[in-house]
Amino acid sequence: MRAEEIENKDGFYATAELENTLPATAANYGIFFIAIKPCEVLVVKEVHGTASSSGTVTVEKLTGTTAKGSGTALTGAISTASTADTVQTATLVITQTNGIIPTQLNIGDRLAIKSGGTLTSGKDLQITVYIKPLSKGDYR
Repeated sequence: MRAEEIENKDGFYATAELENTLPATAANYGIFFIAIKPCEVLVVKEVHGTASSSGTVTVEKLTGTTAKGSGTALTGAISTASTADTVQTATLVITQTNGIIPTQLNIGDRLAIKSGGTLTSGKDLQITVYIKPLSKGDYR
């Protein structure tokens, strides 16, 4: 088996991090991943160091020229007002629309963080996404 065949099968992680007080400002949220090959989002996890007043974040998929904040939600809202330093696993949205599975990404699709609610006081937010290539199957 060639090295690139293994690379095409293994999943990988994409991480977005907003340090210190950056999570308290909506303008600081944005795009953190661009697909360079067809792939699928399998897991999304979030943690924050200080809870916000009543904030939420959502991971969204952007296709074509879709602007951040206007994409397709890949997760339900994740509370950033919950207990600090507690890793949360997001609920993935897997409902197909017109035969398209939202968690699957084509080349050029992007992932972004969309904020909501009152972000005041939020600190040290990190989102980690586990992504698996679609094109080459698995090791079986």
